[in-house]
Amino acid sequence: MSLQRLENLHQVYIQPLNKMKRSLVVRDFTELSLRIYTIGYPQVGECLLCVLFGAKIPLFTFVVDSYSLSGQGLHALCDILDTIKVRVIDVLVWTHPHDDHSVGIEDLLDRYDPQRKAKIFISDGIAQNKESIGQNARAAYEYLVSHYNRGQRYNLNGISVTSGEVRNITAVDIKEGRSGNILTCDFQFVAPLNPRVIRQEFNINVDPNAMSIMFALSLNRINYLFCGDTEDTTLNQINYEVLKNARFVKIPHHGSNNCVRLIDYLEDSMIKDVVAVTTVFTPKELPRQEVLKKYEKSCAAIYSTESGDEKYGCVQIDFDVTQGDILGVDLYGNAIQVYPAD
Repeated sequence: MSLQRLENLHQVYIQPLNKMKRSLVVRDFTELSLRIYTIGYPQVGECLLCVLFGAKIPLFTFVVDSYSLSGQGLHALCDILDTIKVRVIDVLVWTHPHDDHSVGIEDLLDRYDPQRKAKIFISDGIAQNKESIGQNARAAYEYLVSHYNRGQRYNLNGISVTSGEVRNITAVDIKEGRSGNILTCDFQFVAPLNPRVIRQEFNINVDPNAMSIMFALSLNRINYLFCGDTEDTTLNQINYEVLKNARFVKIPHHGSNNCVRLIDYLEDSMIKDVVAVTTVFTPKELPRQEVLKKYEKSCAAIYSTESGDEKYGCVQIDFDVTQGDILGVDLYGNAIQVYPAD
C-alpha cells in the first residue's frame, strides 16, 4: 500500500468519537417524540430520516443513507425536510456504498449542512476499497473527505470493530428543565470485523454489503434498529444489547434470504411488539414474502414500500420517547401495510 493511500486512510480514522455529544434542554420529557421516515423508490433506492421533536419543534435530525432521482429533479428526502421545516441535519450515517444507498449525498449535505458541522459515520470498508466501489459512491466518499475532513475539521468517522463489540457513541444529552433529569440518545454501532473489511481490499469483486454497518438508536433505553444491507456474516457478531427493548427494525437488505439471522435473534430475545419496515429492490424481487412472514412472530406490524405508480413510498412512524409507544403511522405514495393484513 502506498504512503499516499495510508495518509488517505488516516484522514478517516483520526476523528475522536467522544466529541460528538450535544446538549439540549426541554421543559418536560412528555413533549418529546421521535419520528422515523422510511423512504423507498419504485425500483431501487432507499433512505431514512429520523427527527427528535420537542413540542413539535425539530431538535435533532439524522439521516441514514441517501437516494435521489436527479434526472427527474426528485430527492424525496429533501422534500420531507422542507415540509417539516428542518434547516440543518446533525448526523449522516452512510451504511455502505451501493448506489441505491448513496446517490444524492452531496446535494443533501450542500443544502442542509452548508457549515459542515454534521457528524458523518461510514463503514471503514469504504475508505479501504474506494478504488473498487462504484463511481457514484466513490464521488460521494471523495466529497465527504474534502468537505468534512480538512483543516481543523474532523467530522468524518470510520466504523469497524475487532471483535463482536458494540461501538457506543452518545449523540445527545437531553435535560428536563422542570426536574433536572437527563435522558441520553446513543448510537450503538455494529460493524463487520476489521479483518473482514481488510480482506475485501484484495478481492477482485468487492461486495459492498460486506461493508454494511448497522446501529441501534438507543433513546431512554429503548432501541430503534437501522440495519442497512447488513447480511448474516455480520449479523453473526451481533451483541444482544442492541436488541433489548427494541421497538423498530429497518429490515436488513430489503428482506432478502441473505439476512435472516436477525429474525432468530429477535425470537431468542422474546421480543413481540417490534414494528418492522422494509423497502423494495425490484431487480432482485425483494422483499421475499417468505422472509417477511418469518418476521411476524416478533412484530406487531410490518410495512413496506412498493413498486407502484407513485414516485416513491414513505412510511412515517411517530413514537413516544419516554415509553416507546407508537403515536401514529402514516403511509404515503407506494407504502403499504404488510402485516397484519387489512
